Amino acid sequence: MKKKGFTWLFWGFLFVMLSFNINNFDILPDIVGYIFFAIGISKLSNESSYFLKAGKYNIVLIILSIPRIFNSSIPLTNFTFTSSALIAIILFIVSIIFNLLTIYNLFQGIQEMARQKGNSSLELEADDKWKQYLFLQIGFALTFIFIFIPLLGLAYFVIIFIAAIVVAIRTMLFMSKCSYELN
Repeated sequence: MKKKGFTWLFWGFLFVMLSFNINNFDILPDIVGYIFFAIGISKLSNESSYFLKAGKYNIVLIILSIPRIFNSSIPLTNFTFTSSALIAIILFIVSIIFNLLTIYNLFQGIQEMARQKGNSSLELEADDKWKQYLFLQIGFALTFIFIFIPLLGLAYFVIIFIAAIVVAIRTMLFMSKCSYELN
């Protein structure tokens, strides 16, 4: 049961952390990742109360990600501040907060499982993965500052893009490792 839970989390991170759009259609929609998280969390929910908390926050993310199946981002050129733009910004911020709460509790649950198994290295690695995820999200937030500085903005975007791929792969490999070491 635990192994399957981590396998679902593995695939959830793929969809949540990586985004590929073609003609405003997200090939890896976040909603699929959040549904995979829900399945994985449900399989691990008996292991830690943190998974129960993550599951509650994740339900909100599933609901918030429904409108984003088709990319409805706000264009930065010719931006006018309308009530719909304000609602989109608020929903985006709420989504980020619930995403961080979900991932934080997920990694806390893993740390608790590792602690119960006496696996201190895995416990420390879970904390490290959480910090990497948090710093990546902060990096994404800072993109909106650097986007207005032409050359620096492009370099920053490339660095964040590469960091996102590296963190996604490392997080997915960690979920795979957890499926064996915490089973």
